[in-house]
Amino acid sequence: MNPQTHDLPRLLARLDRLEKQNRLWRFLTLAVVLGIGAAFVMGAGGGGGPAVQDRVVAKRLEVVDAAGKTRLVMDTLAKTGVSRLLMADADGQTRFSVVLDPKRGANCTVYDKTSKTPYVQFGESPKGGFVTLRNQDNVPAFSANDSGTVARGGIQVVDVEGKPRATIGMGAGDQPNFSVLDANQKIRAQLGFDSDKGSFLLFNDAAGKRLHLHLGANANGGFLNVWDSNNQLIFRQPK
Repeated sequence: MNPQTHDLPRLLARLDRLEKQNRLWRFLTLAVVLGIGAAFVMGAGGGGGPAVQDRVVAKRLEVVDAAGKTRLVMDTLAKTGVSRLLMADADGQTRFSVVLDPKRGANCTVYDKTSKTPYVQFGESPKGGFVTLRNQDNVPAFSANDSGTVARGGIQVVDVEGKPRATIGMGAGDQPNFSVLDANQKIRAQLGFDSDKGSFLLFNDAAGKRLHLHLGANANGGFLNVWDSNNQLIFRQPK
C-alpha cells in the first residue's frame, strides 16, 4: 500500500478540525468587536438616553421655532460687556428683553409689536430702582424712580373691592385736584385749583351734590361758605 494513501484520512480529519477552529475564532472575534462597540455607544449615550452635558460654553445661543426663525437669543456684547436675553415674536420683533449692563444695572423691557416703543420698563439704576409705563405715543404715563413719581392723567387708591376711594389727577378743564370718595363713589371732599376761581377746598353731602363747606381763594382774596343739611347758607365770609 502506498504510505501517502494511508495518511490521507488523517490529513482530511486534521483539515476538518482546523476549519472548525478557524470558524470558531472568527465568531469569537466578531462577538468581541460587537461587544466593544455596543459598550462604547452605551457609555457615550448614558445608557441609551440622550447625552447630558454638565456645562455648555458658547458666545451666543439662539433658539429657533419650527419655521427656523430666531425666537430667543442669549449673548454678551464684546465691546460693552452687556449680557442680554431677547425674546421675539413670529415676525422677528423683539417683545421682551432682560439686560444686565455693568454700568447701568439690570432691567426688563416689554415692547410693542413694532419693537420700537418700550411699553413697560423696570429694573435698577446707579441711584435705585425704577418703573416706567408708556402709552402708544411713547409718552410716559407713569414713572417712579429715585427722583419721585410721575403719573399722566391721575393716580387712584382703591379699596378691597377695587372701587376708587381717592384720586389725584387732572379734573375738568385739565385742572389738578385731589378727591376723596365714599363707598358709593360720591365725592365727599375735594382739594383743587381752578384757573378762573383759584384754589379751593370743599365738602359735599352724602349725595355728592350739595356743598356743606367751601373754602378757597379768588381774585378778591380768601373766602369761606358753610351750608346746613337743608342747603341753607349759614355762614359766609366775607359777606
